[in-house]
Amino acid sequence: MDTGLTVSPASSQEYGTDYWWAVAIKNTSATDLLVTVDFDSGGTAADGRDHGERVKLHTILPGQTMYTGRFTGGKNPPVKLNPFVVETEWYPMSELALRGFDAGLELTEGGFDSATSTYVHATYTSRSVGVQDQPVDILVALRDSRGKLLGAIRVSAGGNAVPAGPRTIAGDFDEDRWPPEADRAKSQILISSTCCAIIPD
Repeated sequence: MDTGLTVSPASSQEYGTDYWWAVAIKNTSATDLLVTVDFDSGGTAADGRDHGERVKLHTILPGQTMYTGRFTGGKNPPVKLNPFVVETEWYPMSELALRGFDAGLELTEGGFDSATSTYVHATYTSRSVGVQDQPVDILVALRDSRGKLLGAIRVSAGGNAVPAGPRTIAGDFDEDRWPPEADRAKSQILISSTCCAIIPD
């Protein structure tokens, strides 16, 4: 798993310390849809206590990598991430095809609206099996000038994965809340689906 964790240079703030985290999950199967992966970010604080966050990602196509993460804060921020999978649910793509179903989200284009704009957009193709209005968020994967993953910020874009077909969503972010070393040119605009996949009977 590709991971990123950056703690704010400010050692402490009134309500704790800010940090950014990100985890990338890859479906390594060549044949099966990763319907659901339930995992823990595996965060560990400086005092050794667990500070992980439990997350679910849905409908990850064979060979596809999906990212999740966010900007948050706390009194005891994690100093490292050791993500681990709690549970997975799989379904053969061949069986979906035989039954006339397809599933997954594929990003076709995503980026910043301009070199200075705080707006981002993403165009994706939805091939989804799931609930109506399955949410799709834009995620900014923050990277430094060398391409190292620093963390992520979710942009609430109000997209959904049903009905199937191409769709463009957009949102805006606060660049002042990025890690100081984040490089806009290296950072990525991605999509993420954190709820909910249902395979019809």
